[in-house]
Amino acid sequence: MYHKLYKTGVLFVAAATIASACGGDSDDESTATTSGGGDTPATTAGGDTPATTAGGDTPATTAGGDTPATTGGGDAPATTAAPESADEIDTAAVLRYGQFRVDSLDPIRQGVPCETSVLYPLFDTLVTIDLDGAPQPMLAESWELLDGNVLQLKLREDVTFHDGTPLNAEAVVFNIDRVLNDPESNISAQLASVQSVAAVDEFTVDLQLASAAAAPTLASLGDRAGMMISPTAYAAAGSSAAFSQAPVGAGPYRIEGSWAPRESGSIRAADGYWDPTAQHLAGVDFTEFTQDQLNALRAGDMDVVALAPLDISVIEGDNAFNLVTGPTSTMRIFVMNETIAPFDNLLVRQAIAHAIDRETIADIQLMGLGEAAYQPVPSTNFAYDPTL
Repeated sequence: MYHKLYKTGVLFVAAATIASACGGDSDDESTATTSGGGDTPATTAGGDTPATTAGGDTPATTAGGDTPATTGGGDAPATTAAPESADEIDTAAVLRYGQFRVDSLDPIRQGVPCETSVLYPLFDTLVTIDLDGAPQPMLAESWELLDGNVLQLKLREDVTFHDGTPLNAEAVVFNIDRVLNDPESNISAQLASVQSVAAVDEFTVDLQLASAAAAPTLASLGDRAGMMISPTAYAAAGSSAAFSQAPVGAGPYRIEGSWAPRESGSIRAADGYWDPTAQHLAGVDFTEFTQDQLNALRAGDMDVVALAPLDISVIEGDNAFNLVTGPTSTMRIFVMNETIAPFDNLLVRQAIAHAIDRETIADIQLMGLGEAAYQPVPSTNFAYDPTL
């Protein structure tokens, strides 16, 4: 299945391009990934999860809430097409991945954006988002908007969580309720338009929306808000923190052993996954590198790392590495606090926004690998409006 490919064996690699966007522990501002030799499958910045490279923990936003004052959008991570044939995929391989900037493995408790590089393999979502930004079936095989602004989801009937718990309408209601009402949830805004959720039958769920605008909700159901965890495992854990240490989802991979926040963790292919063709690797060993990514790659300790623009010039042209760049949906931002003078003055915010030389800043910061940003999405995004 095409969309699944990007969420499993390939997307793991793409997520290495997120390094400096996630956590801010390192001064490295990653704009590309490299993989030693040519043996490791090439990477992709699939549309399902942003493969971003801009500094800072916050995704693309605009300054002051009036005129965007952003700089250097669309940084350049490594991207390339998926393997063209099954012969190119080593399903017994364990990828060594030079990033693990993870605080929590409970989807409702977001710590840093790049946690999704581990969350997506562990937790299938209700829908998936294709490379054009459109929702496609995943755990929800279909959906329709009924009279009364009810978004009705029809679920797959052949899915179980890694602990054997069935993934049915009751489990989906449990998960959506957690997003909206659990005190530990910090992602409830992703489902702001959902007023209530109810099971219609064993595999049908109704979401009561505030309006007939279902697209934002569907998009969120392809993100953390749509990641399904096992109700049984959560009940046994007793808390979000305890569940995070031994997470149980319904994705193509499961957590392997214990993991240490921002240090290391491993995932392995889950037995009995409903779409085994999506399991392109035996697993991934994640290790956080903050300063010496290039040396780790050169020493053969890692298969994939994230690199700063300066490092790219060092290895560019070296046939021992695969180095590919492409646009992302993340940008470096300048944010003004509207509650503090003089930024509480609209005219001041507008003046600063107009004064920023975005092209020069983007060119210098990213050594020609980025583009100036005038809106919260890059020029390659389906939502980009050239008139702005």
